[in-house]
Amino acid sequence: MGSWLKLGLFKLLKQPESSGKIDRAIFFVIHGSSNHRSLRSLRKIITAAKVSSDALIDGGCLEGLDRSLSEQLIDFGYDALYLGYSQIEVVPVFLLPGVHVKEDLPIEVEAAQSLFDDRKLQFHLTEYLGTHAQIPALLAQRFNNWENSHSWTQSPNVSNISNVSNIKCARVIIAHGSKRSGANQPIEELARSLSATTAYWSVAPDLETKINQLLDQGFMAIEVLPYFLSAGGITKAIGAQIEQLASDRQVQIELLPLPFTAETITELAMADLSDADLEPNNSTIAIPRHLVTGPKALAYSN
Repeated sequence: MGSWLKLGLFKLLKQPESSGKIDRAIFFVIHGSSNHRSLRSLRKIITAAKVSSDALIDGGCLEGLDRSLSEQLIDFGYDALYLGYSQIEVVPVFLLPGVHVKEDLPIEVEAAQSLFDDRKLQFHLTEYLGTHAQIPALLAQRFNNWENSHSWTQSPNVSNISNVSNIKCARVIIAHGSKRSGANQPIEELARSLSATTAYWSVAPDLETKINQLLDQGFMAIEVLPYFLSAGGITKAIGAQIEQLASDRQVQIELLPLPFTAETITELAMADLSDADLEPNNSTIAIPRHLVTGPKALAYSN
């Protein structure tokens, strides 16, 4: 059903009175992919969020679905309006301020907003998940938990060293990375706060280069923390690469578990929403018109 036809039908419906609950509905946005694993991850996040809130909660994907994100948001907007909501918090479940967060998401949200300008419904694009102040402490806990429960002396690659206590151990955070200028800077700062170094999947320096640099510096044991939201093809490939690097170079390289669960993601996101004191007129998103091209530009011409 076309958006304008649906809007026409919506006007015929009588909206119920607000029940006095919070006036912000919540819509989580993930990157999405062609496989169903990302959708399962999204469903877990939504389910966990509904446990802690009575708000209207749903989510969608930026990529990987037949419908654009703006179309997904529009459908959710109709539901929110009918239930008496005046604001929708669009929560980007992303870790980096790359092109998706800084350009694609604002365009999609603005396209959806344009259909509701006369309906007193505001879409508010929150900060992306990676900005949460508790993430450094969370990652520090993940490193510490692993270090407290494992011993390098158990490794066949270091057990033949006469003084194991003098083994130099390095921490590495591997993230997806972005080619957008400045997008990787938050990861660099995060790593420094944890006495770690960085490697990236999609940009330099890659993991093999970083491992070789650390070996040249005398490190014989390396912990690699995957800075990803969920398991997938990339994290599987990282694990295989680490196995090969450790075998080839006769050093101990350990891939730590993913730092995030659906419950952790939800706790971080919902805490930020609970702390926010948002006014409706803060919900407008300014998008340069030259960034809006293709079908999405139609929303601006009506």
